Amino acid sequence: MKNGLINENGVLTYYRNGRPYHAGVIQFEGSIYYIGKGGIAVTGIHVVHREMANGLLKRGTYTFGDDGKLIKGSYIPPRKKKAHGNKSVKKHRSRKRNRIWKISKKNKKILIGAVAALILLFGVVLVLDNAIKGGSHTDNSDLEIELPVFDSEVYLCSDAARKVYNGDLSVIEALKYGSPYLPLKFEYNLKGNDGLLYISENSDMSEAAEFFMSKSATSLAIDNLKTDTQYFYTVSVGEQKYSGSFKTAPSTRFISIDGIYNTRDIGGY
Repeated sequence: MKNGLINENGVLTYYRNGRPYHAGVIQFEGSIYYIGKGGIAVTGIHVVHREMANGLLKRGTYTFGDDGKLIKGSYIPPRKKKAHGNKSVKKHRSRKRNRIWKISKKNKKILIGAVAALILLFGVVLVLDNAIKGGSHTDNSDLEIELPVFDSEVYLCSDAARKVYNGDLSVIEALKYGSPYLPLKFEYNLKGNDGLLYISENSDMSEAAEFFMSKSATSLAIDNLKTDTQYFYTVSVGEQKYSGSFKTAPSTRFISIDGIYNTRDIGGY
């Protein structure tokens, strides 16, 4: 299980219990880092808020190097808000705010009624449009979806592992970049529709594995495909079907198993 700060293909990612974690300011191996969204260590100028400082830094602006480490002496304190010394100005602003609130409260019912009318009108338009189209809102006759084009062999391993196979990197150096495993990333855009993806080693699509393609997502991670293998796929969206194929590159076959690191298929040795 991954824990701590790990360099993955040149990107520093912070893991907690095997998952990328947005930790804020951390101290790792004697250096200070800021871990942002997705567990990625930030670089460049970044504002550190009190709730994400974790007691390691003061609230303010800091600069982090290309290696993610805090550049010492880069602290810029937050600007102090100017206090208004004239009490009469404060009272005037307070009265103005109260007057605006009273006006908006008076018109609150009118505003709510107008919004409700617009929602009702929009619903009527949708119903009429649906009726005109024959009661179907999944008409795919003119559907144009986006699917990946595999112009070359697909590597099921990290760039570091690939460089090892090509003789451009030693195994010891490659170990610095974390897990060598990489699933097939099947990117798509189904234009607001759900679909099904079928992948098979046979051109007639027999013994195909089925995957659900959610309209709310843009990609699927397909684990544990074989290396040096020709695959065929079919995407089904409504009554439409789209077909294609891809070939996985020859390399060591790493296998993804939860809780186990660096698992390999030794059949090729």
